[in-house]
This record gives sequence, C-alpha cells and structure tokens, in this order.
Amino acid sequence: MAAFPVRIRVPYERIEPLRLRRIQLGLALAWRILNSWQAGRRSRDEIPRAELARQLREILFCIARRLRRSATACACRRCSPPLRERLNALLLRQMRHAAEGLTADIAAQKSR
Repeated sequence: MAAFPVRIRVPYERIEPLRLRRIQLGLALAWRILNSWQAGRRSRDEIPRAELARQLREILFCIARRLRRSATACACRRCSPPLRERLNALLLRQMRHAAEGLTADIAAQKSR
C-alpha cells in the first residue's frame, strides 16, 4: 500500500459529533411533525416556514461539514496541502449554496 499515491485515514473522532448532531436535528424535527399529525394538526401550521427552512438548512450544513472533514480521509500525496484545502473549501461553499437553495424550495413547497 505504501507504493500507492493515495492514503486513506477516516477521522471518526472529527466526524462522529457532526453525525450525531445531524441525527439529533432530524429526529427532533420528525418528532415535531409526528406529534402534530397525531394531534390532528397539519405540520405546516405547527412549524413556521422560516423555522423549517432553518432546521433543514442546519441538517444539510451538518452533512456538508461532515463531508468536508471526511475529505481529509483520502489524500493524494502528489496534491499539495494548500491546493487540497482550497478544493475542500470550494466543495463546502458549493454544498452550503445548494443547501440554501434546497431549503428555500422545500419551505416554499410547504406553503402550497
């Protein structure tokens, strides 16, 4: 394996807190939706559109941050650390931008 130009080291200690946070956020949101349904209320009446968008965005941001931290798991020895960091930062910006768009679309759908 030492001859290969790629090394893989998964930083579980760095990604596990983000995975746990994402799961907690998702469960809390699902619990609120289920409680409103069980009470015979519509979730759109229980969770304001802006709050839903904020919660979904936070879940997606957790995913983006976890993926960015995971990106360090696979490193090409021929790629300079500054270049690798720039590529990782670009990936995170693109994922955040996509998350913003997705949450806006989801929140808009909720009001229909």
